[in-house]
Amino acid sequence: MSCKVLLILVLSLITVTGFAGEIDICDRGIIGIAISKAVNGYTNQGNKDCHQVSEEKMATLDNLYFENLSIQELRADQFRGLTGLRSLVLSRNNITQLPSDVFKYLPSVQYINLSDNEISNIDSDAFLSLTKLEILNLKGNKLTGLKIKNNSLLTLDVNGNQFLNLPDKSFEELPNLSKLYLSVNAIQTISDDAFVGLSNLRVLELSGNKITTIPTQALKHTPSLVELGLSSNALSFLPVEAFRGLTRLKLLNLNYNKLRTIEAHAFSSLGQLSTLMLSHNDVEIVKDGLFEELRGLERLYFDNNHLFRFPLAAFKNSPGLRYLDVGNNDIFEIYRSELGLTERVHILGVHKVRP
Repeated sequence: MSCKVLLILVLSLITVTGFAGEIDICDRGIIGIAISKAVNGYTNQGNKDCHQVSEEKMATLDNLYFENLSIQELRADQFRGLTGLRSLVLSRNNITQLPSDVFKYLPSVQYINLSDNEISNIDSDAFLSLTKLEILNLKGNKLTGLKIKNNSLLTLDVNGNQFLNLPDKSFEELPNLSKLYLSVNAIQTISDDAFVGLSNLRVLELSGNKITTIPTQALKHTPSLVELGLSSNALSFLPVEAFRGLTRLKLLNLNYNKLRTIEAHAFSSLGQLSTLMLSHNDVEIVKDGLFEELRGLERLYFDNNHLFRFPLAAFKNSPGLRYLDVGNNDIFEIYRSELGLTERVHILGVHKVRP
């Protein structure tokens, strides 16, 4: 075969298939256009910017942002070739559901943001194949429940959805989960076995719901918990050993509830607790022994209640206490010696502080 004929054949092949190593992604809709712009460096928003892209360059893309593009559905093939992608942002679109293995062509992805969509249904296997996924943001959707599988996920954010309750084993297929955010839903009840499998959980945020009782039995499945947020709920009573088993807890936020009664040993087993937040409740009486097991307490926020006194030696077992806020109560003066408060404690909200 002559060189001239061979050259004609090569040129014909390029005309049909594009340059060697390039692929056509324009059949991927809005996502194809966005990928084309990311690879080729176009900034114009018109569809004319969807061109064939270098397969090699596509595989080296690290971050992709598909924000506010009116995307309604996702297909697995739309992400084919993005083997090096680590961060994927799909927030503020109109996505309603996530089918099984929709992200299976993203083996390197570590972060996915699907916040502020219309998602109401997620297949349990939607994230199963993502062995490097660490952070999943699903806040601001329409989920009433969630049961997904992933062995690498560390942080799950489902704030601002429509959860009414947490049934048994809601998160048992997320064994390495470390942070779980469930704030601003409408959660009223939490099953005793809702947190089964979350032995590695360190942060649990449940603020802004409609919880009326501490889920003591459910919390026994989270022995590694360091931070627990229960602010802005409807709690009115803390029973004895309300937080039984949470021996590693460092921060407990109970602000903005309706607490009137806190039993004397409600905080037993919280020997490592350093920050306790009880602001904006309706507590009038602090019972003897309430703080006696809080040996690691450093900061106590008890402002905006109806307190008029603390019992004698209330803080004798909390030598590390450094900050006490009792503003907007009915306490006129505090005697440090009577309460076991050293000179190192900074006291706010009291007219007179005496030795």
